Amino acid sequence: MRHTLFLIIMLLSLSCTSRSQARRDSINTTSADSFSAIDSIIPADTLRLLFVGDLMQHQGQINAARTAKGYDYSTCFEYVKEEISRANLAIANLEVTLGGKPYKGYPAFSAPDEFLTAIHNAGFNVLVTANNHSLDRGRPGLERTIQLIDTLKIPHAGTYINSEAREKEYPLLLEKNGFRIALLNYTYGTNGIPVTPPNIVNYIDTTIIAKDIE
Repeated sequence: MRHTLFLIIMLLSLSCTSRSQARRDSINTTSADSFSAIDSIIPADTLRLLFVGDLMQHQGQINAARTAKGYDYSTCFEYVKEEISRANLAIANLEVTLGGKPYKGYPAFSAPDEFLTAIHNAGFNVLVTANNHSLDRGRPGLERTIQLIDTLKIPHAGTYINSEAREKEYPLLLEKNGFRIALLNYTYGTNGIPVTPPNIVNYIDTTIIAKDIE
């Protein structure tokens, strides 16, 4: 591979709020022609990276997505889906657990499973999961979140069911367009909730980070 890049990510914030509707007109002014013009001048040996965060669900958002049959997030990423699709790697911080019912927002997040499906359908193809809400639903929430992400075959980094999984899967190696990227993900803490062995949450530790990079 021609390039090896090590990335420690700092994520911007994005949420599914009513502001998306308010900005509809301004977003729609970006024409397909202008995107095509940009595409035509980008070299073939270029890798497009998109970093997004935080993907989360406050109670108002959960309530807004509720339907008679479950939860519908089909319009949540409506105005950014095209932009997401233009990235070779669209990497997002999943700032919730998928811990099952009862679905709750702040301070202990557990989002409906349909939220993850919408994230996947929007074009996000890599997730990071080490953040201060990783343990909002304890061990069951951490493990269920990982299992659902694996079900959709989305590469992910940051939290692990056990040390064997971390040894096998971390750093997360991503290969695209002749590039190889090692993706690292850590969190400063988990809101005072301790990790339950054998689960692992990547906490910020300079010794461990140096070893991971090596």
